[in-house]
Amino acid sequence: MSSSIDEKFSLYESCPSEESLREIIRALRGLIDSEKTASNLNKLGFCLLNLFSHSGNDADLDSNISVLQEALSLAYDDTAAKGKAFSNLGDAFQRRWEQRKSTEDLRSCVSSRRNAVNLTPVLDRSIADKLMDLSDTLSTKYEELSVEADLAEAIHVQRFAILLPQDGGLCPKQTDGAHVLASLLEDQFWKSMSWHALDEAFLWKAKLVGQRELQRQEDFHNHARGLSVCLLDRYKLHHLPGDLHNAITWAKEAVSHLSHSDEKLLEDSVPTCCLSSIRMGESRGAKHSRRRDALVRRVTEGPGARKHGEQSQTQPPGRCALSEGRYLQVGARYRVCRRSRHGS
Repeated sequence: MSSSIDEKFSLYESCPSEESLREIIRALRGLIDSEKTASNLNKLGFCLLNLFSHSGNDADLDSNISVLQEALSLAYDDTAAKGKAFSNLGDAFQRRWEQRKSTEDLRSCVSSRRNAVNLTPVLDRSIADKLMDLSDTLSTKYEELSVEADLAEAIHVQRFAILLPQDGGLCPKQTDGAHVLASLLEDQFWKSMSWHALDEAFLWKAKLVGQRELQRQEDFHNHARGLSVCLLDRYKLHHLPGDLHNAITWAKEAVSHLSHSDEKLLEDSVPTCCLSSIRMGESRGAKHSRRRDALVRRVTEGPGARKHGEQSQTQPPGRCALSEGRYLQVGARYRVCRRSRHGS
């Protein structure tokens, strides 16, 4: 029955009509009576929103929102289903805001679109559109309520969408500046737990590893390592399997660029520790993972036991780890940026 519905929807997309859409909705309701899943409810909610475009009936819009909220309640740990439901809810609340001008609907639209972004892996092709939708809604909210934080977030989100990895190189001066900017943004993330700062740090790191000139340099493993750790930070924040998969991929890339005879570099490689903890469970990787979990708990739950400026007793000097800063290449030299440990 599900395949039959998909075929009907393909026909509807090629030749939209209210009658064919109502036929799909009747078929979906029948399917949901026997298989009430987040996926089926998402499809029904999407169709109801399209039906509102044909009918203009507020009841269709209200029903759409109720169905999508039920889809969220059944999604549990399915991040993909949640992301689709939040995207559809954002569109529904946007349409209802346009109809009724309710501030609550506008706030719900912003919240839904923000959740849709947070539930989308940062390398997913759909994230740019979702970011631009969020920016548009934040701009509308700023125009209506004059909250400066909304404007600041709208600007940042729009810049984030534009800076997504794409073809085109950076000049040497921009490359050095991108190293510093990425480090500063990571510092901002750990001070404020702002997902914007973490994601923009990722974007600059991704742009750096995409530079052909850097890919041919002996220290390319440092750039790949930094990107892997940044993706792991994002995985710890949002728990998206796609971010973890990409972190592992870049960790492997970093290790592949190390000389197997250079044991010190191999031991000090953060991606090697990450790969050990994720794939093999070696003792060094397990310790790194526990330190990482403890730091995330301190940041997310409030001020931690260790004060700003204190040194970790478990981290050897010079190790490039999550809580101890990142090595940045500036010209031919390296410097380490220490990270603050303030809670949110």
